[in-house]
Amino acid sequence: MKKEFILGAKYFIKDLITENILEIQITQINEIELSFKNLSKNEDIEHYREIEQVKIVSIIDELEAMRLNNQEVFTVKTDSIKAILSREEVEKYGKTGFKDLNEIKNTVLISITEPGSDYLTENVRKQFDETLNIQFWDIEEADGQGKEPLDKEMGKKIKHFIESNKEKQFVINCEAGISRSAGVGFAVRCICEFDSNKYLAATSHNPISNHHRYFPNLVVYDRIMGE
Repeated sequence: MKKEFILGAKYFIKDLITENILEIQITQINEIELSFKNLSKNEDIEHYREIEQVKIVSIIDELEAMRLNNQEVFTVKTDSIKAILSREEVEKYGKTGFKDLNEIKNTVLISITEPGSDYLTENVRKQFDETLNIQFWDIEEADGQGKEPLDKEMGKKIKHFIESNKEKQFVINCEAGISRSAGVGFAVRCICEFDSNKYLAATSHNPISNHHRYFPNLVVYDRIMGE
């Protein structure tokens, strides 16, 4: 594994032990292990992992590290998308009226949660002009054990919500803010910024797929767009 780290810079890693995506600050690294602070939970305690137990979500150069260290919210932004975030981030920023996103005036929320789990609190949702709560698993095909991906009817529901709010900006969240929400973000850009022209959307620069953080679930995008 490459060790193109800058000590003290921010990174995203997937902890293969806990399966969590963590925003971390590297504090020490050698051939077999690294130590880091979990910035997402503002923990002061250093954690240690063998390098093989960590998947690097983002390896960045010095200029990028400096940019991220001065960025309040690690998210993509487009003409139609205010932010694509995790549930934890939305709940955290909601406590301060989303001041970290500047303002959310004229903004709607698409909130994706796991089937059977609780929705975001009313206190968070009421800060947006309108909220769509939707539940589906982060998979691309049925797993044979009862879990299904986003179906066509749910896709139509999301598409209708997007089309009804084309003049507004969107905040999108799922559990980790990486896959399902990014797939919805693809659809938001296509519908709002390219008037649903999938060819233009596919052949234009896509800030979501080019962002370090996101790994879009493309089945989500296809189902929303009617495929």
